[in-house]
Amino acid sequence: MRDPADPDPPGGGTGTGTGPYPNVIITSPATDSTLTYLTQIRGTVDSNGGTLRDWALEYAPAELVDMQNLGTGTFWTRIASGTTAQTDAVLGTLDTTMLRNDSYVVRLLAYNTSGRGYVIPAIYHVSGDAKLGNFRLDFTDLQIPLAGIPITITRSYDTLEAKRVGDFGYGWKLGVQDGDIRETTLGVGGLFTANPYRQGTRVYVTTPEGRRIGFTFQPEFAAGSLFGSVYRAKFVPDPGVYEKLSVPEGDQGFLSVGSDGTARLFMFGFGWNPDEFIVTRPDGTASPTRRQTGSKMPSIPPATSSPLPAMASPTPAASPSSSSAMPRAASPRFVIQTGAPSAMLTMPQAISSVSPTA
Repeated sequence: MRDPADPDPPGGGTGTGTGPYPNVIITSPATDSTLTYLTQIRGTVDSNGGTLRDWALEYAPAELVDMQNLGTGTFWTRIASGTTAQTDAVLGTLDTTMLRNDSYVVRLLAYNTSGRGYVIPAIYHVSGDAKLGNFRLDFTDLQIPLAGIPITITRSYDTLEAKRVGDFGYGWKLGVQDGDIRETTLGVGGLFTANPYRQGTRVYVTTPEGRRIGFTFQPEFAAGSLFGSVYRAKFVPDPGVYEKLSVPEGDQGFLSVGSDGTARLFMFGFGWNPDEFIVTRPDGTASPTRRQTGSKMPSIPPATSSPLPAMASPTPAASPSSSSAMPRAASPRFVIQTGAPSAMLTMPQAISSVSPTA
C-alpha cells in the first residue's frame, strides 16, 4: 500500500496535469475472502490533497482479468460509483446470488480533476448454493442406445452463465461432462511449471449434474524421510459441498511443500500443477475430468514498476449513475507499484459519464 501522504508514489508516474494521485483503499472484506451471500464492500476514497473527480467500484471474472493491466477490458460490471470522498464507508454490495461459483476481481478506481487516477484490486471467491432465481434447462437433441454406454447429446442453459458466450449463444453450452476447472494460482514458477499450486489455492469444478462446486488445496503430511517431509494432495470442500476432489495419485505422498506453501514434486523440485482430477459423488461414483488449456485464473502476481505515459485531459464528470454493467470506453495506461497490487491511472473520460448498458 502506498503512503497517502506521498503525492508521487514510486514509479515516476506522469500525467497531463499536476498534483497528487487520489487515495483508494478496499478495507473489507479482505482480499482472498470467500463470499457466500450479498456482501458489502467497504473502502476509502479521497483526493489525497487534490480535487476528486469521481470513483467507481466494479467486478469481473478473474479468468478475464490481466492483473498487470487492471485498467483494460470491456468485461467489468459496475457495482457503484460516485463523486464525493468516502471514509471506510459502504461503497456497494456484491450480489453473489447472481454469480456462478468462481473467483472474481473487484477493483476500486478513482480520478482527480487533473486526470491522475489510481486503482486497487481485491480477489474474492464466490461459493455456496444461495443462487436466488437460478434457472437451468436441458434439452436432449440426440440419443442413440448402444450396448454398454449410450450416446446422448444435450444442450444446457443456465441463468448463471447468461453473460458468458457458450457453444450456442449466451448462457448455452453443449451438455457434455466438461469439468470447466478453474484455479487460482500465482503467475510465477520455473522452467517446467509456470503456475505451481500452493497452500490455499482455490479450485472450481462443474459436476456432471451441472453444479458448480469449490475446493481449497491443503497439502497433508504423509511421511517423513531423510530428504524431508512428504505430503499428499488434499482438497477441502466448501461448506455444503459433499463431493470429493482428488488427483490420480490418490493418498500416496509425492509432494514437498516450501516455506511459502508452494507444492513441488518430492525429490525433483518441479512445481506441481495437476491436469487431471477425479470428482467423487456422495454415492461413491467417481468421474475423471481434465483441465482444459487456458483455464487458469491468476491470483495477484508480483507487481512491477514502469513509467506512466501522458494522456489527454479528462472531460468533466457527469452526474453519477447506478448500473449493473458498463463497458469501458477507454483502456488507461498505468504504473503498478513494486510490492503492492495497485496501479496509477490516467483516463480521458470521466467514470460516471460513460453510459451504462443493460
